[in-house]
Amino acid sequence: MPVETNYGPANGDGIITRGLMEKEAILYERLSGDRIKCHVCQWRCVINPGKTGLCRVRLNRDGKLYTTNYGEVSSVAADPIEKKPLFHFFPATRALSLGTWGCNFHCKDCQNWEISCVDVPTTSQYLSPEQAIELTGRYGCAGIAWTYNEPTIWFEYTLDSAKLAKQNDLYTVYVTNGYATPEALDTIGPYLDAWRVDVKGFSDSFYRQLAKVSNWRGILDVAKRAKEKWDMHVEVVTNIIPTMNDDEEQLEGIATWIRDSLGELTPWHVTRFHPMYNLTHLPPTPVSTLERACRIGKQVGLKFVYLGNVPGHEDENTVCYSCGKLDVRRIGYDTKVVGLDGSKCKFCGAELNFRTTLKAISDVSVEQELHPIAKLAKETVEACVREGKKTQPGELTPEMSERAGVFVSIHKHGELRGCIGTFEPAQANVAEEIMANAISSATRDPRFPPVTVAELDDLEYKVDILTKPEAVNDVSELDAERYGVIVESGFRKGLLLPDLEGVDSVEEQIAICRLKAGIGPDEPVDLYRFEVRRFK
Repeated sequence: MPVETNYGPANGDGIITRGLMEKEAILYERLSGDRIKCHVCQWRCVINPGKTGLCRVRLNRDGKLYTTNYGEVSSVAADPIEKKPLFHFFPATRALSLGTWGCNFHCKDCQNWEISCVDVPTTSQYLSPEQAIELTGRYGCAGIAWTYNEPTIWFEYTLDSAKLAKQNDLYTVYVTNGYATPEALDTIGPYLDAWRVDVKGFSDSFYRQLAKVSNWRGILDVAKRAKEKWDMHVEVVTNIIPTMNDDEEQLEGIATWIRDSLGELTPWHVTRFHPMYNLTHLPPTPVSTLERACRIGKQVGLKFVYLGNVPGHEDENTVCYSCGKLDVRRIGYDTKVVGLDGSKCKFCGAELNFRTTLKAISDVSVEQELHPIAKLAKETVEACVREGKKTQPGELTPEMSERAGVFVSIHKHGELRGCIGTFEPAQANVAEEIMANAISSATRDPRFPPVTVAELDDLEYKVDILTKPEAVNDVSELDAERYGVIVESGFRKGLLLPDLEGVDSVEEQIAICRLKAGIGPDEPVDLYRFEVRRFK
């Protein structure tokens, strides 16, 4: 649950003004020395104790990661969905649009720099997920959009809110710079209907110059994943900045990528730059430049290229590429649907790629939220039990490429069903270690019979990756929540993982380790401690 302090009076919308809200973050791993690695965005910040990540809202406190802006809003509005801009998604509806503070990019052309490019304020306004849902009804909105600044900044809040929105038959939208990790996308993917992503340019030098971003192609990979894996509606925006990304090579590169990776029916919005933030020395984009970008997109083969930030321009309208009839008329945010039949042109039946129905949420979404490391353990066990064969790990994440000791725990209805591991690495990498120990946990744990096919759907998986054990001189150097323990006497060794339910003290840890290793209570022992990165 969030921790909240310093309550103040509620305003007319039920929004409470007071100190900031904190909640333990998700998608992070604990490293040695109380350091933390965040896995929400592709910066994957390694954060020292007492410090924040690049976004400045994720804080390492005593080896745990906290988001310091849960539910903290800087901006709330009932916007036309076309303002996002989303032109092929529930046209002429309104979205409750929410923004917070901060960003993981600091773009020189930022249009919302007053909230994105500042430190999080000491006071803010809190809006719970439940209050957000209530506001959508009050203001006649068909869904919720997290926008104005990067939505992954308050990932946990958007996830909780998106789940609640789906329960209330509301659509959900991310207006994003696209720098989320695949893990973050896969976590919120079952609950997100639209991915409105910026592809700001198409060269290393441009992204470095604009936002000091090097790995910008990861944005493209995640956008494609949003469409292909999660069936999200995707639209792309490029804000065209004179002298920076208005060259033909970049514009053609973006258009070609959209066509090849997202499909020719994917809308591309080329929008007019206005001098802002740290680029006030540049002029507004000439309309002729935007019109040239539209021609490039259409010449490449895109069916829908829209010209933005020029109200009244004819390229705001949706015209059927097949029969040439007007399907949606737009003047700024004033939208009128004149020729749609669901997702098709009502005049000729051509598919226009309009999303007007909510994405179905299925029971498999829980399975799909597994971290890739835990998912590898699950897939390994299922392949072994169902087919008697060993699976292949596919593309290795950075964690899977290391060498380390690994324990794989399997639970059924909350009860332990198997747990086998290695103190130190015995395989070529963590991926191989996971697969070997997953099979052993399912089929060779002497405390349990082998897992059967009938049980597979009821199993839960947890993978602990161990740091290298270090000797300790006294029990005062141990901590049952933070450190696992190895108790050694000659060739006998007993190990216990940290932070286990029902094990509340170091003395209990040591006693259990002695029992597991067959070491008497009075025999002298050597003690070692280790930390774990836990994935489930």
